[in-house]
Parts: sequence; structure tokens; C-alpha cells
Amino acid sequence: MDDGGAQDQHPQPLPNRRDWRWALGIIGRSFIVLGLLILAFVAYQLWGTSIEFRSNQSELAKDFRRAVDSVTATTAPSTIPQDTVATPTTTVATTVAPTTSSIAEPPRVGEGDVLAALTFPTLSGKQLYVVAGVRLVDLKRGIGHYPGTALPGQYGNAALAGHRTTYGAPFENIDRLAPGDPIIIETSDGARFEYIVDSTEIIQPSEVGVLSQPKNPGDALLTLTTCHPKRSTKRRLVVHAHLNFATSSKVGARSANYGTPSAVTAVPSTTTIASTIAGESATPDSASDSTVGPSTTPAPAAPTSIAAGAEVSETDASGLAAGWFKETAAWPQIILWGLLLTGISVGGYLLGIRLRRRWLGALIAFAPFIVVLYFFFQNVNRLLPPGL
Repeated sequence: MDDGGAQDQHPQPLPNRRDWRWALGIIGRSFIVLGLLILAFVAYQLWGTSIEFRSNQSELAKDFRRAVDSVTATTAPSTIPQDTVATPTTTVATTVAPTTSSIAEPPRVGEGDVLAALTFPTLSGKQLYVVAGVRLVDLKRGIGHYPGTALPGQYGNAALAGHRTTYGAPFENIDRLAPGDPIIIETSDGARFEYIVDSTEIIQPSEVGVLSQPKNPGDALLTLTTCHPKRSTKRRLVVHAHLNFATSSKVGARSANYGTPSAVTAVPSTTTIASTIAGESATPDSASDSTVGPSTTPAPAAPTSIAAGAEVSETDASGLAAGWFKETAAWPQIILWGLLLTGISVGGYLLGIRLRRRWLGALIAFAPFIVVLYFFFQNVNRLLPPGL
């Protein structure tokens, strides 16, 4: 009796039961971890990508200087204003017999390679470098050039895209550009072009017509595109500008073999060349005609390798119209790095339990976790719109 009463006074402890409070605790901790990851991703977007962008810009600056030096070592580019009036002279109309005109092939440029340097004198005044292409990987390096549009310094519409929030935000403040503000572009062949801002507009991402070529083949335009408003991809901000011929290098020569079809290298034809040196209008009394034989000098007309009024293809315009989750190829990498992150986290937790010091397990797992998290964020970033 006494033994039974003692047993009743000291009952055996009941097994630990996990009720709703335990499940709620797990959910709460999961949301805390998710929130910390989101904050880390925002920090990566705002500061981590800017560090990467500055590093890429430094590399592009070296490539650009090497390209310019290689050109200036052989010949200096012409910087004589095209509309400057010199001494009065006459206009010579020359009829060239059927010949073959040859144009030197410009250097070939691949996507991601440097094309030009751009400066906003009324904004930061900092020199930014333009690369070929508008893929996300291209815009990580610099301002991107739409492949299906004219190159800067060519007749036609040269269209560029840039980030406004991430990766250095090179186009962050282009909404402050006012009509009459200059935009300076220096190309890799040493030429310098000054564009003058005409207007700005806000469009829908699907309105890719802003990338089309002008109907007048003698126009030289510049179009800048980025996301709008800041930190959003709902719309696009577009800046339109035209070339100031009077303060720019000679227009027409292609500085790189990229994007648009290569310039025609052989054109058998009978061409009439009208060259006005002084900029005065020609009259019958002041014009003289002469016929010459075979020549290899191209006509100084308004050459362009893109048809006037041509619309940009859907592929080339993808940088403007692309929205969220367009790059589906990123998902396998995201899943892979995500599983690796989970494995490191679980491994650190189990190691802490084994060592009976959870902080030590977390400390050991911290370094590999941060490295893998960086690559995880890089691939998640591929799902974002290119111009964000």
C-alpha cells in the first residue's frame, strides 16, 4: 500500500507532445528567415550589384582606351564640324563611271564588348561605357545598345538601354534631362558626337516603335530607354535626342561590325556625287561637270545599313518589352543553389547539436552560406526585367 501510494505521488513524466504552439513557432521562425533573406536580396540589389557594375566599368574603360589608342596610332579621326562654313567655293558635280566602291570593314564586336563612352554633362558628368547588347548579362557591364538599331554616330536611330535602380543605375536621373541638354558619345574609333535632347515620354513596355528607324534617311537620332518609375517595371521612360552635326565628328562611318548588317563593300553603279565644301548652295553658273574613271572612293551621302523607317525585330526589342520571370533558363540554377543553401543550413544546425554548441555550428556554416547565397541571388536576379 505504501509503495503504491508513493508511486501515485511521483507519476512518470508524460512524453513531450508537439501541439499547435510548436507548429506556430516553426512557421514564425520560417517567416523570420524568409524576411532576412529578402532584406539581404534588397541589399544585394542596391549595393552588391553596384560594386559589380563599377568593377565592370573599370574593365570596360581599359578596353575602350586600348581600342581608341589602336585607332589614333594609325590615323586621327576627323572632328571638323560638318556644317561649318569655310571659304566660299563652288559645288562640283562629278559623274562616276560604273565602278566598285570599297569600304573598310570595321572591327567585329560581340555582345558585352565595349562600343562607346557616354556622358551626361548636365547630370553627373561621369563617363559611362556602352556595350553591345541589352541582355541582363550585358546591362550588368554597362549601358546596352539595342542590336537592331543604328550605332552611335550613324544615320538612323541609335537606341540604348540602362538600369535605373540596380547595377550602378546609370540611367537613374535621365528624367531630369531637359530639351536642349547635351549628351556626349565617344566611339571606339576616336570620334565624338554631341546629341541634343528633344523630349522625354513615358510609354508602355510593349510600345517598341520608339526603337524604329526614322523615315528620313538623313536623320541621326538617339533614344534612351529605362524602367519607370524608379524601382518599378510598370512602364518605360524614353528620352529622344538628335545629333548636332555642327559640333560632331563626321557621321556615317560604322565604328564596329555589330548588330546591324555589315556595310556594303562592293556597289557597282553609276553615281553622281555632289560635294559642297563651303556649305553654299550650288547654282548652274558655279557648278562644273566632269567624268572620271574607276574610283574606290565611296559616295559621301547619308549611308546607313538599316532601311529608313525599319522596325526593330521582336528579339532585338526584348530588352524594352521584357518583364518578370522571362528568363526561364534561370530556374534550374536557382533550384540547384537553393538546395545547396538548404544543405549548408541543415548541416550547420546538425553540427551545432553534435558539438552541443549551436553558435559554433552556425559560425562554421556562415562563410560557405554567404558564398552560395551570392550565386543564388545572382540567378534570382535573372528573373527580373533587364532595365530595373
